[in-house]
Amino acid sequence: MATTSISITPQFGNNSVVAINCGTSSPKLGGTIDISAFPNLQDFRCNNNDITAINGYAQNSNLKTLQFFNNKVTGYLPSLSDNTGLIFFSCATNQLTGSIPSLSGLSNLESFNCNSNLLTGPIPSLSGLSNLVSFNCNVNQLTGSIPSLSGLNKLREFRCQTNQLTGPIPSLSGLSNLQNFQCQSQTGAKLTGPIPSLSGLSNLRVFHCASNQLTGPIPSLSGLSNLEFFSCFSNQLTGSIPSLSGVNNLETFICYSNQLTDFDGGSVSNTLINFQAQNNQLTQSAVDAILAEFVAAGGTNGTLTLGGTNASPTGGESNTDKIILEGRGWDVYVT
Repeated sequence: MATTSISITPQFGNNSVVAINCGTSSPKLGGTIDISAFPNLQDFRCNNNDITAINGYAQNSNLKTLQFFNNKVTGYLPSLSDNTGLIFFSCATNQLTGSIPSLSGLSNLESFNCNSNLLTGPIPSLSGLSNLVSFNCNVNQLTGSIPSLSGLNKLREFRCQTNQLTGPIPSLSGLSNLQNFQCQSQTGAKLTGPIPSLSGLSNLRVFHCASNQLTGPIPSLSGLSNLEFFSCFSNQLTGSIPSLSGVNNLETFICYSNQLTDFDGGSVSNTLINFQAQNNQLTQSAVDAILAEFVAAGGTNGTLTLGGTNASPTGGESNTDKIILEGRGWDVYVT
């Protein structure tokens, strides 16, 4: 559908406007928007249109909210160094190129979202952003390493998946408010090193680090009582599947295509209905123990995948625990 142009100009010399929301229209708004004539603007939103450029905001220190996601904005992001009052920024789902500008000095920033663009270069330093709650830069072409997250004590969400990042996952120590951490890759460059300790992250709900080249063990999940989703498949992890005792809200645990050999035991919650550990090197005793724990949990209608390069359970396809689970509506796959 064709777009319609928009022009925003203060009438009668009135430049005291503090909020502009372009809303939606049919056909969608298109063309370029320049908001430099509104020096007192605090809140600008133009989402879900076909705008190709947003100009005139880089020197506005009064801006607190700047949103122009899901448009067709192209070109580079300008410097944000003068936007010292900025709290919320989202330019997601556009066609932006170049690098993410420095965020240094944006001490009020709580949310930064630039996902689904064509951005390159590194993730900038997040040092000093003590009010940062959410950072999302997934689905770009970013390179370099994940910066230090030290001191970001209010951080709840950090997402950098589907880029070309390398190096280690930084320490997550002290991020007690963290709920969602995602750094999975797809093709090309990969993260390396160990999965850091998750100790003390009692609010963590989602942890996703799949399709990298991570090594070492899966860390202890003890104390992660709010964890719902854990995925580390397609890495080079070794050692044991950790105990899942006390992880009572866990629904999905995916660790397939690693080099895991054992299971540390412990009961599993009946909320855990998607467990995928195929194509590891699990011993027969480990496979038997996992099947037994799922029977003891009493859950129904789930998926339990233990086949591929793992050992067969005692009795193979006729394993008693496998048959019990299938009678409860489970899809159970063993070698």
